[in-house]
Amino acid sequence: MEPSKPSASRAAALSRAGRFDEALADLDALRRSADGPETAARIEQLRGAVLAAAGRTDLAEEALRHAVALDPGLAGAWADLAELLEGQGYAAGPVQAMSRALALAPHDLDLVLRAGRLLGRVGHVETARRCFDLVLRRGGRREAAIGALAELLERTGEPREAASLLAPLVDAGRLSPAMAITWARAQARLGAPEVGLVPVEHLLAGGLGARERALLRFEQAALLHRMKAWDPALDAALEANRLLGYRHDPEADAAEVARIRSTFSAEAMARLPRAEGRGRRSLLIVGTPRSGTTLVEQVLARHPEVHAAGEREELRLSALALRRELGEDWPVHVRADHLDTLARHYEARVGREAGEARVVTDKMPENLRHLGLAGLMLPEARVVMCVRDPLDTGLSCLFQPFGPGLGWSTRLDWIGHRLALDAEMRAHWQAVRPLPILVLRYEDLVDDPEREVRRLLAHCGLDWHPACLDSHLEMRFVRTASYAQVREPVHRRSVGRAVPYRHRLGPMLAPLERAAA
Repeated sequence: MEPSKPSASRAAALSRAGRFDEALADLDALRRSADGPETAARIEQLRGAVLAAAGRTDLAEEALRHAVALDPGLAGAWADLAELLEGQGYAAGPVQAMSRALALAPHDLDLVLRAGRLLGRVGHVETARRCFDLVLRRGGRREAAIGALAELLERTGEPREAASLLAPLVDAGRLSPAMAITWARAQARLGAPEVGLVPVEHLLAGGLGARERALLRFEQAALLHRMKAWDPALDAALEANRLLGYRHDPEADAAEVARIRSTFSAEAMARLPRAEGRGRRSLLIVGTPRSGTTLVEQVLARHPEVHAAGEREELRLSALALRRELGEDWPVHVRADHLDTLARHYEARVGREAGEARVVTDKMPENLRHLGLAGLMLPEARVVMCVRDPLDTGLSCLFQPFGPGLGWSTRLDWIGHRLALDAEMRAHWQAVRPLPILVLRYEDLVDDPEREVRRLLAHCGLDWHPACLDSHLEMRFVRTASYAQVREPVHRRSVGRAVPYRHRLGPMLAPLERAAA
């Protein structure tokens, strides 16, 4: 990009290119020359968008709140704030912010659609439907509203209604890729995956971008799996991941695990300082993605003394903050006051909507790498370590369109390498025990739910509550790829998922066998 005078459009283009620091430098220059609060508010709104894209969610929230303070009538900033808060797992805050946006711009159909999608994601299903119905009645963005409403219906367990809504567009050959995916998922849940496959394969035969083709290939793989077309299903999943084009460095990943093990040895954990306890107990649910973390949180969410906070970034961001302030060898220099500050921040954000709950869950699977820091920051926390058959876990990861942060999930050999490292990480923490740990096997949970749920609640310091056995009745909106499974009673259908594919899983097996040797 050619050097030019800072402008909002240039900053947006830099952000789209991933050049976030340059975009923020341009916006800082614009802030200094802003000619009034309305202009300053729009600059802050764009800063919030850039910071959010860069993964700096704390600063993004600060910028967006500054934007609406400068110009309380800026509907777009309220909507951006709502979506940022919702992306962090909050429920009440996003609704309040989006309600402000709607009150300011009730005739903006794009905003009404955004509101409907967000409200559906945080569990306000009926209000979301009213938003989509409003757009349909006004006659604008009709097909977008139909697609959004159908997606909501499918995700909330009404696949027949979703399919009925989309059927006229299917017949007219006017499904977008997103609609085709909703149609496919609805038909799969209705027991007709072959019906869902038709528009998916029709779109794949046309001209689409790599991202859209990848998502359709993932859906094709899921449908073929349901149809027991094992080899074509695996071929589709491998092609989907190839289209994503994510990168991963297995050697750097292994070096990171070695660094963590060395830094947080038993001897180091014995001498490092701790933050003061705060009373409320955090429960960290960790493990390789697709190992049962969502199911465990859904079980706990049924307990009246538990607040399920979803997948949280705060531990990872705390580690980054310490690294920036104290250097790569930060544990050598960390003080109790550092940890107290981070612990207060963690508990304020993760427990923001927890009310009187005694236990707050944080189910970020990748916190498996941050249990050493968690032991220093959150001395009253406990850990549930989810474990599942490695081949079932790895295959399930291959069939899911994760983001670029999980680039290891896109190749069989990389998946095997990551599974071996996760096993190494689990063994390390079980030996060091920075916090009390319960190992919970997915297969045991689905074989004997009551026994394992009793163990889980006892580990959390909670009394038995029979509603925890009805996790599928918990109506909060699940954001992860497991949303359909957790709407069903606990079952064993996913046990042994990898068996029909085993003859082609050599690249995944090899790293696991080397690690076990």
